[in-house]
Amino acid sequence: MKRLVPPAVLLAAACAAAPPPALGLAVHQRPLDGGLATATGPASLTRARVGLSSLEVFPCPATGQRRWRALVPWGTAWAHETSTPTRLGGAFLLELSGEYALELGTLAPPAGRYCRARVVFAPFDVHAGVGPELLGRSLVLELAQPGAARTLESRSLRGADLELTPPLELAAGDEAVLTVELDAARWLEGVDPAAPDAGTEALARVAATASAHHGR
Repeated sequence: MKRLVPPAVLLAAACAAAPPPALGLAVHQRPLDGGLATATGPASLTRARVGLSSLEVFPCPATGQRRWRALVPWGTAWAHETSTPTRLGGAFLLELSGEYALELGTLAPPAGRYCRARVVFAPFDVHAGVGPELLGRSLVLELAQPGAARTLESRSLRGADLELTPPLELAAGDEAVLTVELDAARWLEGVDPAAPDAGTEALARVAATASAHHGR
């Protein structure tokens, strides 16, 4: 006589056999159609190098849960982060001088609905494989203004939570891509490039002007 397998056992076996979603992660810099606006007049971007240490996705909160903050306060952390099914960590060098795209890697998060992504920009550590001019720095901007060439640097850490609208819905076996959009044209809005903390302010603008979108 055949032994009947309970439906719950069959369902559990099917779920276990289904592959998790595959979520590709990428960064895209919008084209620079003109100069950068600063607090002291226009500037042109000669070269930009930014350290990205992690990109993470978060499930949608339960109904009534306190809304997340758009900008994240940062304490002490460093650029070489570990990875989990929902977070890609490492030390990614973003070399920006115009339109730019970089594939960071792929996550295998649990199936579900995801409403936000967190991007972190942080200094490069000794494991990042960068030159001494970038070690310990999270941002280096080379600018040209009338009568002056400037280099802005930051050693701080900054990040932001980016809303995913509409939410990213992932089922077992799905494939999708999440892209962080950078907008270098706005990095120096309200910033005086000659100020001592201009690099730190610029890094804050890198995080504040980032956005995210997803597709299949």
